[in-house]
Amino acid sequence: MTGLAIAVDIGGSGVRLALVSAEGLASPVAQRSLEAGVTPVELATVLGEVRAEIETAARTVSAIGVSFPALLETHGRVTTIQNLPGLAGIDVAQLMRAVFGLPAEVKTDGVCGAIAESRLGDGRGVSRFLSVLLGTGASATMLVDGAVVDTAFGVLGDAGHITVDPNGPECLCGGVGCLEALASGAAFARAGKPLGFASASEVIRQARAGHPRANEIANQAGVSLGRAIAIWASLLWPEIVTVGGGLMALGEPLLATARNEMRRVGLDDAVERIELIPGRLGSYGPLIGAGLVALQAMEPNREMGNPR
Repeated sequence: MTGLAIAVDIGGSGVRLALVSAEGLASPVAQRSLEAGVTPVELATVLGEVRAEIETAARTVSAIGVSFPALLETHGRVTTIQNLPGLAGIDVAQLMRAVFGLPAEVKTDGVCGAIAESRLGDGRGVSRFLSVLLGTGASATMLVDGAVVDTAFGVLGDAGHITVDPNGPECLCGGVGCLEALASGAAFARAGKPLGFASASEVIRQARAGHPRANEIANQAGVSLGRAIAIWASLLWPEIVTVGGGLMALGEPLLATARNEMRRVGLDDAVERIELIPGRLGSYGPLIGAGLVALQAMEPNREMGNPR
């Protein structure tokens, strides 16, 4: 892959833009926050404002890649979205063309993060690679020999909504005890509010500082992650699992708790050989991956990352 692409990462709480090359980020990251009730018109306005920060360099590119936190139809229309309900049903590619005047490749944030880790992170050269993203929501994407494993209704369906605690809290999806209801930024914000924590980031900061109630929230997230990986592993048998997204600010304690629970409840043959590690690209994985997807789409003979 050669050249530059504009990468856009739309998350449950903000939007980020940057230029991306085949080697990764090629410009500073510009960002803005988003309200949960943001409308398509408001999103277009925000994107236009952020674009101005990379306007000069943006003239040298011919494609745009978008990471989006929801299930998408093949051509980029949003099907369901819990964290930004005002964007349900929009055609993301069409909106991007209106804002940037460029063709857009749109993938889920999980797919973009997984592609980035498989090419530039610890997924390189791994035959069976599972990438987990714990940001405002939760998702997982599987790659086999560099190709995304797809399903009839999206990449691994909506993997953040597997049940990890039947007695757990209600989820925005309507389910009970989903991974996303226990191990995500939205879950941390909800659990931290009655304790006086202003945000998910505050819960994470307090947990790292040793606050007992914040630690309970973080520990529950680790247990939930371990159970989720045990479930995925019994079906997918990955060699390496990386975890990225904002919750990885909790660091190794989150993964240590997940490893213990994964081995406690999981099928021995499926989990005993799994290497569970932090994603090398951190929270920038989906942003970088969006750019890589756009660069790949510009090539006449593209194969890597195509769904199976």
